Amino acid sequence: MDRYEGAALVARQTHPGTSVPMFVASGENFADALSAGPAAVKAGAPLLLARRDELPAATASEIMRLQPQQITVVGGPATISESVLGQIRNLVPTTTMVTRVSGIDRYEVSRNLAQRVFGSATHGYVATGTNFPDALSAGAAAGGKGEPLVLVDGSQGAADAATLETFRSLRTMSNTVVGGGGSVSAGVEGSLNAVGSVNRLAGVDRYGTSIAVNQATFTRTLSTVYLATGLNYPDALVGSVIAGRTQSPLYVVPGTCAPQPVLDEIARLGATSVVLLGGTASLSPAVADLVPCP
Repeated sequence: MDRYEGAALVARQTHPGTSVPMFVASGENFADALSAGPAAVKAGAPLLLARRDELPAATASEIMRLQPQQITVVGGPATISESVLGQIRNLVPTTTMVTRVSGIDRYEVSRNLAQRVFGSATHGYVATGTNFPDALSAGAAAGGKGEPLVLVDGSQGAADAATLETFRSLRTMSNTVVGGGGSVSAGVEGSLNAVGSVNRLAGVDRYGTSIAVNQATFTRTLSTVYLATGLNYPDALVGSVIAGRTQSPLYVVPGTCAPQPVLDEIARLGATSVVLLGGTASLSPAVADLVPCP
């Protein structure tokens, strides 16, 4: 019915049992949520969505079903309020740890989440935190490889000291910048060489970048690919968890058609199943019929 019920349905498919860790991110603001998908996959956790001042019924029902041992809320009180944390605590036993990963801004949230969940990683992904499409494309790939996604202010002339220190603490040997120079500057890309080798994956637009990421990540025959709208973030965000867990590609597409390069990718991978994430308001029947974009 909505993004919250969609996230709950994904959680039921990926985690049919109980007593698992869980992540909760904002369904209203992408800034803190983008790094949560790969982190959830790494932790073996479902990812549910909440409003700032309300825990949706679908989310509450899924928390009660799963009875998680640990719940990590991603973002500060301006994103998900303390009252919502109280609502969550009322749904679970007192032995369940409900904690928050926060920071002074979206970038610190991303860094703190990477350090808490991953500890170390030989490779990481970097994307802008000022918009969501590039990070969504990176999220499923990062999740499938068990690697972190760190958000940066891509408009700056270089990566800041905190970002470089994060990668040093993770001990990454290489990093992939996702998105073109308009998203992450050449200066930021170049400065990351201080903490390992760097490459960039980008296309002419958000859809081309999605294809570039998946072409670089998935080289063998796969049974399933996932499609989500590239015009909003919640469906692809929670979809990155199921795609990551199954090591399957997720492509962001327009809501009204299937780009021919995505159809070519489905053929390249030999996929026999295409899963659409979201309702017909997000992906029209033409997408379900794999109608090529004009």
